[in-house]
Amino acid sequence: MKAPLHGPVSGHFLQFRKRIVRALGIVLMSGASLSCMSTTALRHEAIPLDEYPRDEAALDEYLLARSPRAVETSFKVHLLDGSTVLFPEGAEIGVDRLTGSGERYDIRLSPMGSVSGVARDSVTALESFDVLIDPDRTVKYNLLPGLISIAAATIAVLSAR
Repeated sequence: MKAPLHGPVSGHFLQFRKRIVRALGIVLMSGASLSCMSTTALRHEAIPLDEYPRDEAALDEYLLARSPRAVETSFKVHLLDGSTVLFPEGAEIGVDRLTGSGERYDIRLSPMGSVSGVARDSVTALESFDVLIDPDRTVKYNLLPGLISIAAATIAVLSAR
């Protein structure tokens, strides 16, 4: 007697197909959840250093009238020797010194330790920076993975029946 067409072989095949569909759903769901991202950019802005008068009498008068300026955002200080000091909490820019809690990095950006201030005559430039998130690109880049995630969840739910 021959085995019926819808016997154990086709039942085994259906179970195998359910496993494949379930595995595919899990892979798609994992891939979609791992591909979520946000688009960011760094905005750099130079912080101007004050120019001092060359005349000594004018310089004395200028320095007496000048009070330290506080910068409350994080910024980098580029030094004459090529190293960089990062003040993540901001610092105070005084007449002869920048004062604050910072971290110094050498020219290869290897950490050199913490500093409490920098002499102003060793400063070449000051640079503030902000991390900006682009909401339009973030939505666009996450739309397709979101749709794939919904499709994967649907496949997983339907294959569980």
